[in-house]
Amino acid sequence: MTFWLDPYTRFKSLTGVDPVLYERMSSVSTEVAERVTRCFAGQAWLRRRFPAHSHVNMRLLPQSDTAAGVELVKTRRGAGPKTIRCDLRIPISWLAEPGDGLLSLRLFQAMLHALHVIGERYDIGAPAAVGPGGHRGDPGVRDPFGPPPPPPSYADINAHLTRLATSLGPDQLVLAVKEPTSATVARQCRNVRQALGTVVDQHTLIAPHAKATAWTIQTPS
Repeated sequence: MTFWLDPYTRFKSLTGVDPVLYERMSSVSTEVAERVTRCFAGQAWLRRRFPAHSHVNMRLLPQSDTAAGVELVKTRRGAGPKTIRCDLRIPISWLAEPGDGLLSLRLFQAMLHALHVIGERYDIGAPAAVGPGGHRGDPGVRDPFGPPPPPPSYADINAHLTRLATSLGPDQLVLAVKEPTSATVARQCRNVRQALGTVVDQHTLIAPHAKATAWTIQTPS
């Protein structure tokens, strides 16, 4: 799966939003965005008008509106891949209703509506759905109406990381991240790795109901 959709919010700019509800919306919106990226061929859609590796930066704005709506669509100027910014207004009443399932469905529909607006704005139509052969190896969609998954156990992973840390060579360090990650976190990890030095080894760490990826990095002397 390639990165092409990045939902985000800026809590500092939100007024009248409970911090707990904000965190819930942020978590659910990340999962919904991952489903959208798996269900639709977004990179091919954007290449109808924009350079390769362009992406949609979708800002979620809880408001007192009664329905979702797109407030702003614009493109970052400059050469190379483009960032298509889209402000999506979300009724704040959605956050107060219990249950992640209903919120997930609403956010899914709202994000699809925003993508259609972008398609009309830049005359590229709607993104095509991914065929049944796409994204093989997908770990699957979490059922938001079902019981929560068992809590992860990171004891074995922590022990493995401790062993890695004790075996490091001169000017080496370990960077680790829990899996699965969102497209945003994956991109941030890549940027951090590049800033720290050169990756000399990658480790996949698996424990009951838990997974992590670690990198051994050689820092500049």
